[in-house]
Amino acid sequence: FLWLDLAVLRQNAVGSDIKHIGEIIVSVGKVVIVLEPWSAPVSLGRVWCLFEVMHTAHSASLDEVFADLQLALPPQELNDFLRAIDEDPGEVRRVLSSFDCRTAQATRVHDRDLIMRFIADCFGGVRSAASTPALQPARRLQRARAKLAQAWVSP
Repeated sequence: FLWLDLAVLRQNAVGSDIKHIGEIIVSVGKVVIVLEPWSAPVSLGRVWCLFEVMHTAHSASLDEVFADLQLALPPQELNDFLRAIDEDPGEVRRVLSSFDCRTAQATRVHDRDLIMRFIADCFGGVRSAASTPALQPARRLQRARAKLAQAWVSP
């Protein structure tokens, strides 16, 4: 099952749909975030992407069914990413924990403002990724490496 927010959410009435994002993410069960380039992922600078990552991380803190966050990289980026894990894991940790929803962008300013208000109302505000336990990459780095290696098997 594939759900693309851009294709499903009413782009002219996002406000009425935004409150259902968490439920949808848990229902789908998986969020895939594309890291391209891995060293400065565009997706980690987009407020919609981070909002969905935040819901995924929040679901992992619940005792109920949760969604799994998976990383995806194009083949060359994957090779560079795996090399960086071996050569400089500190840099990988820095990249994967340096994003901040407060500085993230959206195509529509109204969407960004709406998401930020929703985060303040429902999650009590925004913290940096480094202070959000479910998003800390250090504990998941080796698991991510193994998943990525399995996901991108060379033909």
